Amino acid sequence: MAMVMIRCPRTGTDVSTGLEMDEGTWHALPIVTSKMHCPACGAEHVWSKTYAHLAAPAEVHPISGEAGHLRPPLS
Repeated sequence: MAMVMIRCPRTGTDVSTGLEMDEGTWHALPIVTSKMHCPACGAEHVWSKTYAHLAAPAEVHPISGEAGHLRPPLS
């Protein structure tokens, strides 16, 4: 399963939304908005699939939810 990630608009850091899913589910999702507390800056961000990407779980820090050196996002 891959992690759904967004880029924090304040810090530019890729952070996990806390959601995990496979590519098939990702592609089938409608575009809706959601909110999340950002571990990078502490603010609440509104995001949608349009501004998110999938990352392999090994690329995401288990505590902070921040991405390390990411390979290109899964499409």
